[in-house]
Amino acid sequence: ADSYPEKVVNSRATVFDDNTGGESISIFEQEEAFKRANVKLDLLYWDVCLMHNMENICQIKDYTRYVMGAAHLTAGVGGNYALLMNLLENNSNLMDAMKEYIPAMVKHWVSGEDVDDQKLAKDLAISDMKYVDEVAQNMKQCVSSLIKYRDGLEPGSAKELQYYQFNGTAQVGQKGPYPYYSSTYGKLYYFYYNANSVDMLSAFSRIATAVLDGQMTADVAKLKLSVDKMIPISHCAGTPNFLNRVSLGINWIDKKVFEAVHPELPIPTLEGLYSKLRFEQMVGWSRFLKTNNMYRMPTENQPSGSVQ
Repeated sequence: ADSYPEKVVNSRATVFDDNTGGESISIFEQEEAFKRANVKLDLLYWDVCLMHNMENICQIKDYTRYVMGAAHLTAGVGGNYALLMNLLENNSNLMDAMKEYIPAMVKHWVSGEDVDDQKLAKDLAISDMKYVDEVAQNMKQCVSSLIKYRDGLEPGSAKELQYYQFNGTAQVGQKGPYPYYSSTYGKLYYFYYNANSVDMLSAFSRIATAVLDGQMTADVAKLKLSVDKMIPISHCAGTPNFLNRVSLGINWIDKKVFEAVHPELPIPTLEGLYSKLRFEQMVGWSRFLKTNNMYRMPTENQPSGSVQ
């Protein structure tokens, strides 16, 4: 259609179908396409916002050797494909090309003409699929230790309140050099203020360190080693100092959001959809999400220190 280029600029998606009213392909449909094609890619490049997360990567891990994408918002201009093809043509090794491409793109995005893009943090990373299973296994243990710690807290105690403040969404509307992403109370780093994706490794490590839990800290150390192997090249700009490297996104949301019903959707709850993900089958992340009551910043009608 004549409007196709215009629509792509204004509404980016992994695959944009101009013949079906602007639908975007789901991760399940992408997986099915790879199955039917019966090929294994060298590189899958998701040049679109918030895609570099475990839920997506686990779903297609058997169909590509590497995945490249951003955990934050991707700049409207997207990737520089002329540069990408030039680097691939002039480097015999894919990873050598990515060592040049990834930092060049992040630098380009944060120094571009779009003022909004300049303000927002940016990242780009490449993941090696042969380490996905190891990362998932170590994350599974981190989830178990996190749940064990949380469920062992005495109801109404100072430690319980402290945990819920760390496990919070107080970053929304926060003032300061890093708006929207992090806060004084919460230890979670969200990749965008109205999305649910947090930096996986920093979430576990910052909570474990804050609550001084030895088992969780030991499990996080193993997770970090596997994530470092899985992500050989990454680059970010505009992030807080504690996040000098972006890992992978995971959805970290309140129990009520996880269970919320949307009758207009084929699968009306996120809980129902999540059970179909390979990531859920590998890690069991819903063990946490379906019991995750999150802290909110106090309002005029809610005294400081209360937990919702």
